[in-house]
Amino acid sequence: TLFEATESARYLGAWRCANLGRFFREISLDLEAGRDPHDLSRQLRAAVASEKMAEEGRPADSMADAVKVMTIHGAKGLGFEHVYLMQLHKGTGGGSERLTQVAEVAGGFEYRLLGVPTLAWECVLRERERSSEAERVRLLYVAMTRAEQRLVLTGLWSDHQQRSSRGQAIEHIQPRIDATEGLAGWLSGDALEGSAYFVDGFGTRWSLPVLETAEDAASSGALAHGAKLASESQVADASRRLADHRASAIERMSRPMSAAASARNLERDDRDNAGWTRSGENGVDAREMGIAIHRALEEFDFGADETAEIERQRDTIARDLALAASIDCVDETVAAGTQLWDKIAQGSLFARLRELSDRIVARELSVLLPPGDEDGPVGYRAGVIDLVYRDPSSDQLVVIDYKTDEVTDSAALQSRAESYAEQGAVYSHALEDAFELSYTPRFELWFLQCDEIVRD
Repeated sequence: TLFEATESARYLGAWRCANLGRFFREISLDLEAGRDPHDLSRQLRAAVASEKMAEEGRPADSMADAVKVMTIHGAKGLGFEHVYLMQLHKGTGGGSERLTQVAEVAGGFEYRLLGVPTLAWECVLRERERSSEAERVRLLYVAMTRAEQRLVLTGLWSDHQQRSSRGQAIEHIQPRIDATEGLAGWLSGDALEGSAYFVDGFGTRWSLPVLETAEDAASSGALAHGAKLASESQVADASRRLADHRASAIERMSRPMSAAASARNLERDDRDNAGWTRSGENGVDAREMGIAIHRALEEFDFGADETAEIERQRDTIARDLALAASIDCVDETVAAGTQLWDKIAQGSLFARLRELSDRIVARELSVLLPPGDEDGPVGYRAGVIDLVYRDPSSDQLVVIDYKTDEVTDSAALQSRAESYAEQGAVYSHALEDAFELSYTPRFELWFLQCDEIVRD
């Protein structure tokens, strides 16, 4: 669907589509199993209301060669050739505690009321810290066992450790760091061979830079594994490259994710079409009026009785405008919309549309396009083609765009048509590419106010 295609063009698009795929598969399976749709709908609404988290969908293996930045919880059940656990010295967070709490201890209850604890509340805090420590150990184990070939653990050491207000270590790595104090003594001198790495009996190579002092590294001019330290000029070059990348990233982040395929034309509308595009100036909400007219043309049933269908769409336009128009100009907008519809129904354009009814390919056809030049959005451009039909004489596709602009003379009409030429070219080429046509579809502007057609 267009919804899935749009999500795929956004940040982490592959993951978004994978989640949509999982969501739709589960619904399909439930319905195929005979589940009541109303019951399923109730469950979905309840899940949204309670912010229930579902299992995350994952993209296909085409993403396997990319670097994945994940939480430990998100990595459960997965395996990777290389795993880097970064900043293990960082705290686990927690935020401010609630001033009023209650907990069950040894068959009774202890509590803190507006910050004032009972005598045994300390037991509750100790138990919570013990549980939190066990959870950190469990999470670190989960993270470390994701690696298949290489595991790198990084973090600041004991001089930088974080502790809770009660002095409890709150880092993933801290409870394990203390064991490294005796590591050098535990390992034989032959195993270390004067360096900070060794190979165990299983053939696994362990590199332990924490066992190498800063003085040793400075005197040798090398890292624990023997790599030479970068020179001053190399560090400066890397810093300049980083600054360039940062500037490029900032510029990219300033651009929108998406834009309308006719974005420039929308700007022109606001500037040039003062008589119809701003509510309040002439008491008409022209945007809502245009939407209502487009919807009536999209939903018009050419197989029904013509007079009855025209009247039905007129009533629909009036109802929609009464609900959607700006509150200060509802009556004026409803009157202008229904009058315009009556004018359209009696005009030559509508007669032309009825003649083409059996040649119509699509109405309100959604279009999804690549972002285009560097000044545009970073994700995609989207738009809607009002009508596509096959020319009776050539059988070629033709693109139609309806305009409700109020144009007073032929010169103004031609000028306005030229301002929409770029939009027409975008839609025509999009159709040509999508259907792999051997020609570029013709573009027609149907000006509904003045009952005129302008062709490219």
